[in-house]
Amino acid sequence: MTMDVKARVARLHNRLEGLFEAWGYFVCRWRWSVALVFIAFTLALGTQLPKVAVDNSLENTLLRGDPVRLAYKAFQRQFGQDEVILILVEPDELFSPSFFEALRAFHQDLERSVPFLDDITSLVNVRSTYGREDELVVEDLIESWPQNQAEWAELEARVRSNPSYKNVFIDDGGTLTTITLEPGFEPDATAQGGLEADAAEAFSEENFDPEGQEGSVKTGKFLSAENQQIMIQSLREVMMRHETPGFQLDIAGTSYLNFRMREIMLNDMVPMISLSLGANALFLLFLFRRLGGVFLPMVVVIASLVSTLGMMPILGIPGSTAAQMIPLLLLAVGICAAVHILTLVYQERDKGSTKEEAIAKALGHSGLPVLMTSLTTAGGLLSFLAASLREVANTGVIAPIGVMFAFLFTVTLLPALLAIFPMKCRNVSGRSSATDQIRSWLVGLGKISTSYPRSVLFATLLVIGLGGLGFLRFEISNHTLLWFPETDAVRTTIATLDEKMGGSNGIEIVFDTGKINGLHQPETLNRIDEAIEAIVQMNNPEVPVGKALSIIDIVKETHQALNANDPSFYRVPQQRALVAQELLLFENSGSDDMEDFVDSEFRNARVSLRIQDVDGRHLPEFMTQLNAKAQNILGEDVEITITGVAALLARTYQAFTSSMMRSYTIALLIISPFMIVIIGSLRRSLLCMVPNLLPIYLTLGFMGLVGIPLDLSSLMVGCIIIGLAVDDTIHFMHGFARYYRQNEDVDDAVRQTLETTGMALLFTSLVLSAGFLCNIASYMHSGADFGIIAAFATMTAFLADVLVMPALLKLTEKSSS
Repeated sequence: MTMDVKARVARLHNRLEGLFEAWGYFVCRWRWSVALVFIAFTLALGTQLPKVAVDNSLENTLLRGDPVRLAYKAFQRQFGQDEVILILVEPDELFSPSFFEALRAFHQDLERSVPFLDDITSLVNVRSTYGREDELVVEDLIESWPQNQAEWAELEARVRSNPSYKNVFIDDGGTLTTITLEPGFEPDATAQGGLEADAAEAFSEENFDPEGQEGSVKTGKFLSAENQQIMIQSLREVMMRHETPGFQLDIAGTSYLNFRMREIMLNDMVPMISLSLGANALFLLFLFRRLGGVFLPMVVVIASLVSTLGMMPILGIPGSTAAQMIPLLLLAVGICAAVHILTLVYQERDKGSTKEEAIAKALGHSGLPVLMTSLTTAGGLLSFLAASLREVANTGVIAPIGVMFAFLFTVTLLPALLAIFPMKCRNVSGRSSATDQIRSWLVGLGKISTSYPRSVLFATLLVIGLGGLGFLRFEISNHTLLWFPETDAVRTTIATLDEKMGGSNGIEIVFDTGKINGLHQPETLNRIDEAIEAIVQMNNPEVPVGKALSIIDIVKETHQALNANDPSFYRVPQQRALVAQELLLFENSGSDDMEDFVDSEFRNARVSLRIQDVDGRHLPEFMTQLNAKAQNILGEDVEITITGVAALLARTYQAFTSSMMRSYTIALLIISPFMIVIIGSLRRSLLCMVPNLLPIYLTLGFMGLVGIPLDLSSLMVGCIIIGLAVDDTIHFMHGFARYYRQNEDVDDAVRQTLETTGMALLFTSLVLSAGFLCNIASYMHSGADFGIIAAFATMTAFLADVLVMPALLKLTEKSSS
């Protein structure tokens, strides 16, 4: 960059600093008007807070046009909702009259008391298929209640011998059972009759929009998130009425997992934010020793937070796992900006300046870097708009808005309130204070860096090498269950289902034969049966496979029933006409279970595969293996679609990984030009990338060393690292450039920068670290992990700027000394 360009940049900086100083005088003059306008603005947006919704549903994590999401919606349109709720029942003795009496009472109470349920299936009413003379009978398992011990023994034998019940309704040992609850549909979908006609019209091929309709061709619009909350809350109330030591009840399923996460998120949000604000307030009180130094930054943070959250329902953005970290991001940005202004205001006031002069000088000194840091942080966050995950992309919308709100309140409401409230001038001459001692220590740290720059950089390289050890162990994960404590009922219930029932999660496979009545062909059914068996026997240690349910089960049990209930006939008939006839008999029996596994044309077959709850990172490879194995058996004439909750998890992991790399790369590309413009020197801007990138690298290495993976809950740490690192660097370099222009002495410029800006950097780093560490008290492991790594990143960013940056400047800048 030529001297002429540098001079122009310097003049532009001076002009902008003058504008900020003039703005400070203007705000002081019209302080009441400014304060009232922005308070009214905050309150107006605050009225939207009750409308903020929380949506943790897995399918809504993906973008609306994502092919995996579209395939899932198409599957739901044909076969209905697959996200069932499982109730795990652990009795003292499963096959006892007393247990079945308790089960029947519980089952009936669920039917009466839980709204929005479409179906309930338990050992009371599970399908029982058998032959009686020449008749096919399909009825509830307990159509008539057993009256004596012999009938109870016969019931137990029937349950234990039925392959369709094993690892679905009872475990191998016969020690526990499950109840399956299928959520229903929106009440207005069934209003005033005509449900089937209305649904058929709404979901016809001509009218169906896979992203505009959330429902099934068989029924109607799926239950809303709000009504799901009502349903699950009612379910828990019923469970509390019936649970006893000999009749233990637990809940599992994706719907309940989302409910529990939402419940914990809402329960934790206010206490965690309050605790963080309290810790920040204590540190601010210690640092400033003024009530205004505590109260005013809190006003900026709270106003920014209320305004940002109020914008979410206006923009149609729901709360989510990623969005729950936005308050902590705004806490960081708001505190940083306010402290930089307040530090200089109080310093100027203690030097004898009038209150108005102190405010104007502080804005003139720090207003421009606060603006630039806000723009670079917001620009970096905009990179998340390119993410393949909807909740991450939404963060790319709402987080930059929040950052700019924080800037707006920092340069308007904060100086207005400073002008309104009294501010004493403290005579600090001739006496030492804790602040002076801290300033002396900080200046000494900078002197070490400029006196021994090569030693400091060599030590930095050693730290980078240590971080590399952790970086090699760094992992990206998508395992929501591990966010819960080990003793949480959600986690223990899923562990029990995985251990004793073979799995708690599901993969849905759709085989398209390409022909109407293609499923009447014995050869096709045989190949599907063979493919299912091969899939169940897949030896993938990362994704254990359990039970598979399909049309094959219905075909086999019907064939057995029509052959005197002989177990040797539990197989697929080998004549096409016989298959068609037996399936017709099953359809006419009164059971609608076949609709869950085939379409009306008998062209598509659904296979529901149970797998254990695993990290989503293992699922893409497993699904590739599954597809290859099935395609090899079925041949090219059968099209295979793999979908369901597990497919969404696999896609979420892939999208998360690509989104992270793409978004962070774009963030750096956006921030770099800003840095060049702000700093006014290409060489210095390139040097600044070292303290900007170093905290990211070391934080990822730290996560690898301590075993914290990067996932959706910790993704926002990257935003905070980028924001804080850039914030610290811009403030430091802005101060350094100002003082370096005076005498071109690196040592003196570093000293003056650390005496002024450095104090603000230290204060904000300590305050924010204390606030982040409060999250250790969070119920979820993810919240505690976030607090630890955010605090580590904050202090790393500070040390990089006050130790590494001065050493780099000493070696690269000309100095008159």
